[in-house]
Amino acid sequence: MSLEDAHCGAIFSGLIRDIVKTRTLAEMDKVPTKINLSPYDDMAVRTLVGYINGDDQSNIDISFYALADLLDLARSLFIINLLRQLENALMSAASQSTDGLLQSMIIVGKERLISGGLLSRRKIEALAASAFPQVARHKNIGMIPAIIFANLIARCDLDIKSEMEVVDAGLVWIWKQKNRLAASQLVFSRIRSAFLSPGDRSTIRQRVKALWEGEKVLPLVASMLSSSHCRRCCMIKEHIENRCVRCGVPPPLDDNKVNFDKLPLSIPSALAPKKG
Repeated sequence: MSLEDAHCGAIFSGLIRDIVKTRTLAEMDKVPTKINLSPYDDMAVRTLVGYINGDDQSNIDISFYALADLLDLARSLFIINLLRQLENALMSAASQSTDGLLQSMIIVGKERLISGGLLSRRKIEALAASAFPQVARHKNIGMIPAIIFANLIARCDLDIKSEMEVVDAGLVWIWKQKNRLAASQLVFSRIRSAFLSPGDRSTIRQRVKALWEGEKVLPLVASMLSSSHCRRCCMIKEHIENRCVRCGVPPPLDDNKVNFDKLPLSIPSALAPKKG
């Protein structure tokens, strides 16, 4: 059985358990007659009611905020057809622009939707991998949820020319988080340091030190750059044949030169807290 089959089986088993639980509650006359929808976006609730009533909603224009709430409602209430329609709409938005892609990554990274296992999450992460340079430069990169960003930078199929691009985007994301120590752990545990030259590692250490309060995370970063765990290599045949930059045996890297041009996004002045 593949991992995907196992995942689908787990979801199906969960649905069966919930159906049995609901039936038991119904027999005990403990099924609630009302559901409190006040925490949800008004447009999301109106759209849900319209869907249940069978209204024509082909021309409805909803915000990403309402879409996120609708996805949550459809998943929670097991309205599977609506859930699939909403996921298709999410994929369409993610495919149209980098803004849409970022918004979609934020939505699928919501805690309730992560636990619900949206089918579109993996597809959106794959889209983000193919558009990694655009994602890395986006002004809202720091809003990408930790679990989604971690999944993204752990992928073998990132559209990059070198591992330093992942480091650069990672530093920007780290410095937009409240807990930079935890964020650094998350990012640098996914950096494939076997593809970094001695000069690259020196460049990273010096850049981190120059960033605002960088000395607080520098020991952790330095430790992880030299960790044997982070020197792991992907040897999947298909990845090597497809020339994935992050896969295969890394070439000999003996460059000792510090080169900050390899980190054009994580400029200290750009990541410093704004005054006033």
